[in-house]
Amino acid sequence: MKNIFLENIYKFEEDNRKSSVFVYAENLITGEIFKYKATQCFPAASVIKIFILASLLDYSIKKDVSFNKKIYINKIDPMIKAGGSGIIKYLHNNILLTIEDLCVLMMSQSDNIATNKIVDLVGIDYINKYIKYLNLGSTKLLNKIQKGNDLFANKTSCADCVNLFKLASQNNIPLSKKFLYFTSISQTDYGISRFLPDKFKIYRKEGILDHLEDRIVVNETVLAGDLFVLSICVDGEQDKRVSMDFMSEFGALIYNYWF
Repeated sequence: MKNIFLENIYKFEEDNRKSSVFVYAENLITGEIFKYKATQCFPAASVIKIFILASLLDYSIKKDVSFNKKIYINKIDPMIKAGGSGIIKYLHNNILLTIEDLCVLMMSQSDNIATNKIVDLVGIDYINKYIKYLNLGSTKLLNKIQKGNDLFANKTSCADCVNLFKLASQNNIPLSKKFLYFTSISQTDYGISRFLPDKFKIYRKEGILDHLEDRIVVNETVLAGDLFVLSICVDGEQDKRVSMDFMSEFGALIYNYWF
């Protein structure tokens, strides 16, 4: 098993000399694990949002915060002008959205403004302490989400992404069902599940940094029902479509070999 997966990765890295691949895959039926640079850190991009979401769920329980609480959004907020993904920046001024709404936008549209409003509510310190409490030692939120080099400061690893999804699937974080619901509504797919059968539920989060000419980072983590969880990051200079194609093919390889 290991050789087949490694051959696939080695070939990609050979064909794309300035790229690095990171992988963590776990068969949830047999417990079989494949790891390749799985604990090494890479820029988290929007994948950091799953850790923000988990921290919010914990915060809402401990601080007795309702998901119906409304958050005010004003266009003079500097984060409105920060760019990046999302739809709030296109809406009218002075709007009220519930925390539930913000979660939906953060996870379905990867909305950066919604994410930053949640970060304001929970706090960066709280988020990082909760990540540490979960023993997800490679992940760190240092900045809010916005375009620019600061995005490279937020770090995670494939192992941390997989382990967070596993904790949720095993009901080992607060409001696990909410976590799974929010990660099931993503409107973007960076590749892992493209060639998978549609017979099981897919939970995922993706991230991309492609605004710098000499570096493109694409990462995605997918929980495929109760079968397996797979996290892949490709960090290099190749076109993002090349990375996405690799991720699709590797996801199919994992599924076909294990199941």
